[in-house]
Amino acid sequence: MNVFDIKFPTKIDTIATWGAFTGTLGLIIHFLTFNRDKAHIVIDVQRNMMVVNDPRYDPIKTYTNVIVSNRGRRPVIISSAGYQYMTKNGGAILADSMKQGSRKISEGESISYLMEESVPDDFDEILYFFASDATGRSFKKYVAPFYKRFSFWLLHLTHLRHKPSVVSGRKRKNHENNTYH
Repeated sequence: MNVFDIKFPTKIDTIATWGAFTGTLGLIIHFLTFNRDKAHIVIDVQRNMMVVNDPRYDPIKTYTNVIVSNRGRRPVIISSAGYQYMTKNGGAILADSMKQGSRKISEGESISYLMEESVPDDFDEILYFFASDATGRSFKKYVAPFYKRFSFWLLHLTHLRHKPSVVSGRKRKNHENNTYH
């Protein structure tokens, strides 16, 4: 190989490289701006709180305060808030979210919902708190420790893999020859 065979970039190669670099950089900046402008709903749960100077609440009882905050730039309408049990079926919707109705929270605003501490049978059985917006999206805050969630998921997964039990005394239809047995 001769020393004089080295090719230096031409003007066109330099302009093409610069265009590819600035185009990629512009795409990354646009993506980051798009993500920043979305609604970021954060749920915070504070236990053992007391309410003072409000006649609607008993000052002796302790409450759980569920705070729904919007840290994004897009306003969101929160229609309901509640919690879901881990081992039991179902959960509950907080009464404060029903009384207050749908509320719009803009950038940097928050809503507080109160729940008596004695309302859930066992607070340790709550898997997560949620807030639902007007479009049906649900935002969650898990309060159960990871090891409990994982073990529950594992037990639930293995339970689903068992064959369903046959109800005794009930006839099942054989679809191949339309007979009952």
